[in-house]
Amino acid sequence: MLKYLALLLISCIPLSAETSQSCIQFSVVIQDTLKNLKQGLSPDDQKWFREKVEKKNPSVCYVDPSPTVSLVFVVIITSQQGTRIVTNTSTQSNPITGTVTDQEGNTADISATQETTTTSSTAVPHSEGVYTLSVEQRQSDGSYRTLQRFSQVPYTFLGRNPVRPIIEEAVKWINSGGLAEQERLAAQPLAPVVTIPEAALSLNMGNNAGGPTPPSSNAPPRLDAVLDISSTPTGAEIDIDGAYVGDTPASVDVVPGEHALKITKKGFVPWERRLKAMPGHASVSPELQLTESTKPQ
Repeated sequence: MLKYLALLLISCIPLSAETSQSCIQFSVVIQDTLKNLKQGLSPDDQKWFREKVEKKNPSVCYVDPSPTVSLVFVVIITSQQGTRIVTNTSTQSNPITGTVTDQEGNTADISATQETTTTSSTAVPHSEGVYTLSVEQRQSDGSYRTLQRFSQVPYTFLGRNPVRPIIEEAVKWINSGGLAEQERLAAQPLAPVVTIPEAALSLNMGNNAGGPTPPSSNAPPRLDAVLDISSTPTGAEIDIDGAYVGDTPASVDVVPGEHALKITKKGFVPWERRLKAMPGHASVSPELQLTESTKPQ
């Protein structure tokens, strides 16, 4: 079935589809935590992209996935354990009774109720999705090369679709000359890192009935990993594996693998996550929350 769909796409889409546009075209493939694949953006997301992103970045445009589109945004959603601050507020009513005496010596019994409000914050375990976007480009041999990688946690507290900000970040990178810089460095290419799920490649990226050509394994592995860390507000301290490395915003070189990241700023709830750094660049941009003592009353 996958081979049939690949052949159907190749036969139905003209080869001039990509070259007929003056903008840099990209398509999108999304893999959720259950490894289900979604191809392309929904109509609502396409409308958002045209109205909010494409106008600011006119050199980049979205097209539906097809074998003729060489640039692919691959969004992979993984589940990550972390902590979330839960605030509990309780009110307790206490009866008060007593006797009062006026200046003339008259006495009277009184009764009243005193209310006391207590607020406490507790860090509880919390599972959340991490959205990693890889900008992949098809090579002449059919393999895919990772040009850039972005990663962030969802903006659930803002009620935003978490896929949108990471796509916007990748588009801004392209519009600001990211692809041109990669081409300039092509004389010393890095080893291709294929992150596109094989099923997605078979569905809409294949060049022949046999599916995609696997990447070459002769090149040495890419070893560098860079965390591009920012925060809202800026000027927060960054600790990686318990060591202070600077203030936000900052780009920090790390060894690929798991790391403990902590971002702190006076007056804000500490932000802590365990992240798996991959070769290339990964962007982390949390919005810090005010502590109860600093929230406006």
